[in-house]
Amino acid sequence: MTERSVGMAIRSTSLLACPFCGDDEPMEGEPDETAIGLLYNVHCRVCTCMLDGFTSQRAANRAWNKRPANNSITDIDAAERQNTKGD
Repeated sequence: MTERSVGMAIRSTSLLACPFCGDDEPMEGEPDETAIGLLYNVHCRVCTCMLDGFTSQRAANRAWNKRPANNSITDIDAAERQNTKGD
């Protein structure tokens, strides 16, 4: 993981591409100072989706990189199409 620079967003080499638009350069945002301490986020610079509210950058990165099992969406779509064929 890259080192954090204070006051600017940086790209982490450990982040997967955006799960929505596929952009391969998501960014670690600058942490937000809140009443409960610093909260960290990861966001897409293209479609602007964001995961935020994590108590460490590592936790935010792990959440960003978490993906459903391979083909789970495709399997659901195929099952729905199969169910509607008889209608």
